[in-house]
Amino acid sequence: MVIRNYLDAQFNLAVMYEKGDGVKKNYEIAYYWFSVAANRGDQEAITKRDNIGNKLTPEDLRIIQLKARGFNKA
Repeated sequence: MVIRNYLDAQFNLAVMYEKGDGVKKNYEIAYYWFSVAANRGDQEAITKRDNIGNKLTPEDLRIIQLKARGFNKA
């Protein structure tokens, strides 16, 4: 149950950055948090991450993906 709450928080944080809701819009940070949630199996996060990924450079994607994998190992 606690892990699900973290997953929800990660997803919601990504949405905030995607939309600029309460924070400055930032697709890189949104992609990061969607990736963290996606790496935990959230299907909606996978879809949203992939959509935002189309707005980023391949190099940005590579760096963000490495950081997101590191988050889930901690």
